[in-house]
Amino acid sequence: MFLCLAVVFLVTIPGPRTTAQPRAAPAEAAAVLLRRTKHFDTYLAPGSLRRVEALRLAARFEPTLEAAARRFGTPFTARERIYLLPPQQGVCAIRGLTFSSKREIRLYYGPGTDIDRLQAIVAHELVHQLQRERFGDRVHQAADVVLLEGWATLASDDFARTADGSEPRWQNRLREAVARGDVLPLMTDLGRDCRTTTRNAIYDQWASFVLFLQQRYGDDALDRVYRSARGRKAGSAGYQAIYGVPFAELETAWRAWVVTQ
Repeated sequence: MFLCLAVVFLVTIPGPRTTAQPRAAPAEAAAVLLRRTKHFDTYLAPGSLRRVEALRLAARFEPTLEAAARRFGTPFTARERIYLLPPQQGVCAIRGLTFSSKREIRLYYGPGTDIDRLQAIVAHELVHQLQRERFGDRVHQAADVVLLEGWATLASDDFARTADGSEPRWQNRLREAVARGDVLPLMTDLGRDCRTTTRNAIYDQWASFVLFLQQRYGDDALDRVYRSARGRKAGSAGYQAIYGVPFAELETAWRAWVVTQ
């Protein structure tokens, strides 16, 4: 058996020269240290908050962490970097992002943003770090997104209240959505629909679902179902093993419960 080798010579015809465009540096690369406290190094980038606004916000980080840790029931002893960056653009723009394993939070907001609103976002992102503290990095990185984001929304809602302070904003918005018949499936995939409006709506629902699980089955079961992590996909935790019913049945029970709230 003979092996025939074909050698192909490629002739390159010179074309017009082009100048390679340098890749834009990430916004965090331009950020400078603004403030250092017990748990936080805060960095401010051009195009984000004004310096005076950023200092007002940074002054709230330590008390926000203290309150969030008390509510979540887990202490935080590490250090965290918080980057205040320019806002992202588009319908899928992200406002807050946590890199738990890097101990890093990024907030994407421009000048003039309401500081109370920003504090609520910080509280939400800090709960993600507290989730990592409680459950460890491996479990946290694989947590079901329903529990991951729902719990963070629920445990930070002391900082996101209605104007009269009577209830969490997520609860008020969800009640209005239920009244309109505008409730999304709990397994909504944010990879397929990344719009900020969809993200906000499903976070409200996931917070309600976590509250439902807490009230019906207790905190210990919620801890165990979080630890049963199988991946980020919505509904992927071990609900059947922990609660004795599949996720779909829990969603049906939640839908009956939420209309009474």
